[in-house]
Amino acid sequence: MSLFMVFLCLVGLGILYIIIETAVRRGLDSSKLSERIERLEDELNKRNPNK
Repeated sequence: MSLFMVFLCLVGLGILYIIIETAVRRGLDSSKLSERIERLEDELNKRNPNK
């Protein structure tokens, strides 16, 4: 019985981890930080097109 409870807890924690990871990824993708990073990358690519 206790082994079954441990298994259920691990499955629940795994699902919670996936949900939190997805939420953080979406939050970073839609933030202004990602826009600034893209602008910085474009600027660096204009300065050094060979790299």
